[in-house]
Amino acid sequence: MYRRFSLHAMQGAPLCTLLIAFLLTSCGGGVGDTKPAGPIKPFQRLNATLKRANSTTAVTVPTDGVPSESDEPCNDQGDFFVTSTEGTPANLVNRHVLCVQDARTDQDVMLLDKDGALVSAGKMNIEVLWSMSGPSNILSKLGTLKLRYTYTPNPDVDIPVPTLRVVAKTVCNQATLLASCVQTLPAASLSSGADWTTLTVQIPFDWDSSRINPIVVDTKVKLLYTVDGSVPANEEGGSTSSYFPDLLTSPLRCDVNLAKGATKGCVFADAAAVFVIRSSDNMPRSREHIIDAFAALPGLSGQFELLAGTRALAAGQFPLTRTRDTSEINRNRRTSNARCKRDFGPAPASVPDACPIVVDPDLDEGPCDCDEFPFASSHEGADQKLETRYSVRRIPQSDNRSAGGSLGEFYRKQRVIKEDPFWVAVP
Repeated sequence: MYRRFSLHAMQGAPLCTLLIAFLLTSCGGGVGDTKPAGPIKPFQRLNATLKRANSTTAVTVPTDGVPSESDEPCNDQGDFFVTSTEGTPANLVNRHVLCVQDARTDQDVMLLDKDGALVSAGKMNIEVLWSMSGPSNILSKLGTLKLRYTYTPNPDVDIPVPTLRVVAKTVCNQATLLASCVQTLPAASLSSGADWTTLTVQIPFDWDSSRINPIVVDTKVKLLYTVDGSVPANEEGGSTSSYFPDLLTSPLRCDVNLAKGATKGCVFADAAAVFVIRSSDNMPRSREHIIDAFAALPGLSGQFELLAGTRALAAGQFPLTRTRDTSEINRNRRTSNARCKRDFGPAPASVPDACPIVVDPDLDEGPCDCDEFPFASSHEGADQKLETRYSVRRIPQSDNRSAGGSLGEFYRKQRVIKEDPFWVAVP
């Protein structure tokens, strides 16, 4: 029989923790009295400039310069950002998805041999992939934990390779408000050198929004494990040790009715909210107007540029800022309409080819609207009275209404609430 001893424990649990409990057991045998394991070699943190363990795949970055719109969890290891000691939050795929990885490498495992002597039985590596994902129109996220471990025995010591058994739990801060997020994942066993083991849990965020709205949930991952065959305790102590993977998780913000009435949802608000209008969308004149406005007015607020080395952060320092103040929105519209009348004359009648600056004779343009950019629903709208900071144009009503509907859906899906920064991209 071999008695296992606790490994080195890391300190400092954050207020909001996703608690992942680990236990190492022998291939068989009883448990005797334990002794302090003594100092061990500190684990080596992976840096973003280093290659992943067993992988040289680069983090998947957007090919068109805008964040992905997917709300699915990451699958390929290349989708998981390697933790950077600089703290750059490239772990964010978009406002719906976070994917990050860490590893504890070359960890000494100290055991008692059959003669009762404390020896270095081998070294282990634990790789951790963590993903939070799911649509933004519900108050929950899917947590996906992938684990892989390898053990290299000391050839001079005859001790069986331990099996890694896993028990996972989730715990959140402000327990009186977020008690529903306490969840337990199914138990699992990991063999050294085996493929990834995947555990999932749906984490609800239900709270009294009349007291706090929005609510910000800061999450971390904590690993608890033992090496004596016992189930680890909820806190470090006795034979239970702990380890915080350096996963650089980002705060999750949940709101009720703040992005749009009768809606609710959660997003990673550190990721840029980007309103994307593609050439295939049913709003070609709105898209053309925005492209021309950015070209004609250098430094105009709202133009999105992806921060190098990230998947969802903006490089630009001049976003648009959302307003839900109806009086401000109406002032923006009155100002833009007045300028349209000044520059283009009264709104034309409902006849074909009526929009003054649209000159395609093959299109039936229909009745026209005054389109303004930046949008009336932003603080940067026309009421700021600086004509070098906004643009107006008459465009077909159907195009303008399509763009307006898409903008409202963007606010809902990306949970863009008042005072939130957002950007526009026209790839």
